[in-house]
Amino acid sequence: MLGPLSRGHEIVFLHVNRDLIEAGGDLGNAYAFHHDKLDIDVLFLEWRWAIDGRNTTPCGIEGHICDLHRQTELPTWYTVRLGTRP
Repeated sequence: MLGPLSRGHEIVFLHVNRDLIEAGGDLGNAYAFHHDKLDIDVLFLEWRWAIDGRNTTPCGIEGHICDLHRQTELPTWYTVRLGTRP
């Protein structure tokens, strides 16, 4: 069975490179990161739990990480705003 890369697709993480920004971990060009909303074929999501003091606080507060916000924003954008059928 051929995977998506062998069929000409590209895998892009639709968030900022937190490994680089928060931990200084440079993954080189192993992955593509893009924080905008792209024209996509498939959206895979990793479940995010609400964690007090980390992703339940307003953006900009020390210690806040927007992973839960992004996890909510992407399905809303691709289904509600663009009218994509599930």
